[in-house]
Amino acid sequence: MFHLLACLQPYDPDPETLRELAIDRDGTTLSTITPSSTLRLGTQSAATSDQLIGGAPSETGLGSAVLAKGDKVVVAGHAADAGGNAAGGVWVFDSPSTVGKARLALLGPGSSDAGAALALADLDGDGLDELAIGGPLDDARHGAVWLIDAESAGQLDLDAATPLLGERSSLFGRALATGDTDGDGLVELLVGAPGADSGRGAVFLYEQGIESAAASGRRSWERLGEAVLLADLDGDGLDELVAGVPFEDASSGEEVGGVYVWSRPSASLAPWTADAALRGSANDHRAGTSLTAGDVDGDGADDLLIGSPGHRDVGAVHLVLAPLPDRLDLAHADLRVTGLVADEDFGAAIAATDIDGSGAADLVIGSPHLVGRGAVHIWLDPATSGTSWAADVRIAGAATDDWFGTALAADASVLVVGAPGAGAEERGRGYLWTW
Repeated sequence: MFHLLACLQPYDPDPETLRELAIDRDGTTLSTITPSSTLRLGTQSAATSDQLIGGAPSETGLGSAVLAKGDKVVVAGHAADAGGNAAGGVWVFDSPSTVGKARLALLGPGSSDAGAALALADLDGDGLDELAIGGPLDDARHGAVWLIDAESAGQLDLDAATPLLGERSSLFGRALATGDTDGDGLVELLVGAPGADSGRGAVFLYEQGIESAAASGRRSWERLGEAVLLADLDGDGLDELVAGVPFEDASSGEEVGGVYVWSRPSASLAPWTADAALRGSANDHRAGTSLTAGDVDGDGADDLLIGSPGHRDVGAVHLVLAPLPDRLDLAHADLRVTGLVADEDFGAAIAATDIDGSGAADLVIGSPHLVGRGAVHIWLDPATSGTSWAADVRIAGAATDDWFGTALAADASVLVVGAPGAGAEERGRGYLWTW
């Protein structure tokens, strides 16, 4: 079996002259946030990043999934090779402000696509985080999720670990999320399996490795569980279970996509038992392809952000403020942020974090196919109503076919962007900004 070494080295494009993160509020005043970051207002290139995570072998696709939490950055490569098969690989780095050699390197079984989804949390209650790694193509697309001690070091073949397993062709592990839906202080793991039951899709909620709730889709090929989220969307201190279903049919027969939200997950859930149902407004919007939450309006409650990369061929992200309505056509979302160019896949990846220190979440949105390179757009303290097109920050991919913005992760003072097509022979890269 071919082994990928934990040898990805840091790269600083200009170590002596790292520029400031400056936010130009009114076109004239610059407000300096930190002297150590290069994220700037207006248009810039991915080459301005503080760190470039690269150095992988050819066709690794590094950056197909990324994660940032606390002092850890995790980067996956969906095409990492094992004996001629796209096994997938995952690398764990410490201290995001000074990313160095990967502490932990993990290689999936052949053709498993290990690292397609990532989550990091204390899943067994021992006070230490586990890294959950989704491999939706494992075992002929049955799928698997491996749980690995996030403090481990060295190299590990995931086929030596015992995973959670999906059923036939379910693509189990395509999406992952963590949270606490019952208030018992134990972190739960939510797993998306969009291929389950002839593509109806399903999601499964686990607490300490035991399934506690599950939901199934309505119709074949609607793909419930393509994206999943656990977030407190009503301010009661308990997380809601949120599942995207990007190919759901409307009553007109059009594939508009949508999102279902269950406030009190129980053993058996269904779309018609959901506490909230949010639906795309036109054919092929693919609403629910991506999901995240953050307090955008600064009222102390998380708001829901829904990626619809097919919206009017350019893509959109819809903001629905908490508390959520029971039913909503996303044409009536509180805010719609839209792309500008056909087929850019705007909204294929989204994140929310407080970049400017205002106390409210800012929006980070990927357009991995924009003008062939990909781009990431940032809205600082966006409006919470109407439609918005003009981002405060736009970061363009460095070269054609980089797919910059395919994956995004943001936490506290770090932003990680994946570009799985970057570098010679699709080695892939991860770009990191801190502030």
